[in-house]
Amino acid sequence: ELFMEMKCSGYDIDDYTFTSLLSICAASHDLKLGSQFHSVIIKKKLAKNLFVGNALIDTYAKCGALEDARQIFERMCDRDSVSWNTMIGGYVQDENESEAFNLFKRMNSCGMVSDGACLA
Repeated sequence: ELFMEMKCSGYDIDDYTFTSLLSICAASHDLKLGSQFHSVIIKKKLAKNLFVGNALIDTYAKCGALEDARQIFERMCDRDSVSWNTMIGGYVQDENESEAFNLFKRMNSCGMVSDGACLA
């Protein structure tokens, strides 16, 4: 509802706005709305933004759509520790420890240093 009001009033919906909106979708496990935002993000050419990408991974992972989260993760040009930790956390949440561990090993082999968030 708020998104439609913003859009209709001509508000420039940018990467910061989408990151916040996706955070709400992730917290409320609203996969449908998150997917709709993802479509708009693609149209606005914001999908390559690191923060938007991380928010998309988080949304899909928390909504149980790990294949979608993984596709976004794999397509990212740049990944940071948040990208890796969010994807690994999604697998842990889904009780797929073997995939979480495989991704953890891959993260380390790419030179990414694991932090406490990943190990928790």
